Amino acid sequence: VKASRVPTPRISVAGALNNAGTYFSNKGDYKQAEILFASAIVILPRYGNAIVHYANCLLKQERPADALVAFERVFQIGAYNRYAEARDGLRLVLEALPDNRQALTMLLEAYTVSGNLASAVIYCEDWLAKHPDDQEIAEKHARIANASARRKRDE
Repeated sequence: VKASRVPTPRISVAGALNNAGTYFSNKGDYKQAEILFASAIVILPRYGNAIVHYANCLLKQERPADALVAFERVFQIGAYNRYAEARDGLRLVLEALPDNRQALTMLLEAYTVSGNLASAVIYCEDWLAKHPDDQEIAEKHARIANASARRKRDE
């Protein structure tokens, strides 16, 4: 075992708290799960898995604005391996807060990073139908649609 792979006590404790949070979340005790996930994040602030679980736990408590703040942290730390999980939660945030541009922007990034350009294009088009003057999203739409067209052409 490489020395860099040996878990530190902090990693072990944060992992145990995350696992316990998952247990309580699966049992429907979201308040207890929230406390455990938050504790794991305090110990390891860049723990993407715990952050996503925390955000999803907040969603289950019908707190989409709070969940959005947690999902934002996933993107701030660059936890690309958690974007697929964040994507699912961000769709729920956008359903609850349909005019939240920040949620849309993160969702588009998650779709783009995962290579699901077609879904990103659809979300852009839906947004632009409601917000036709949003130039930044229109530009993102053009870039994503062009990349999607290139990918189809290259296949």
